Amino acid sequence: MKSICALALFVIAAAAIPAAAEIVVTSTLPVTLRVDPATCPLAPPAAGVITGSGVSTFFMTVTNTPSGSTHVGVHFRAHGKAVDETGETWTWSDADLFQPGVVNSSGDSFVQTIVEGFHLIGKNGQKIMIQGVFHIRVIDGVPVVEFAKGNETEENEPCEGIFF
Repeated sequence: MKSICALALFVIAAAAIPAAAEIVVTSTLPVTLRVDPATCPLAPPAAGVITGSGVSTFFMTVTNTPSGSTHVGVHFRAHGKAVDETGETWTWSDADLFQPGVVNSSGDSFVQTIVEGFHLIGKNGQKIMIQGVFHIRVIDGVPVVEFAKGNETEENEPCEGIFF
């Protein structure tokens, strides 16, 4: 799941900066999209494989406070165009917001909320939409993911189909 990878990135980045400092990372990268109805239960089978490309922007802030806690936030956005095997065009967008999470001064506790939104829209009302809200806690090194709402599941994860 993307959130566990992001969590590891947060903790590594947080440990690398001094107290009362802030680091901001921004990166823009090309991405490709591939959504296959064989692995995505939300894809219309008649469309076949949907492929495309686009651009992604990753923005991360990490702030260590004088009290020893670290605040981490990430915004990931991507968008582009795609085409299916019938020749129909699709427009897609993905937005992931990792709201500022907090790592305690000893680094053994972390709390964060993640909001996910993926949309792949075709002509004639065809669409694939993935949405979700999660709360992540890491206590004594053990991650706990609480699903709040939406249809973001391991089964639907292949529907997002974004590759760097």
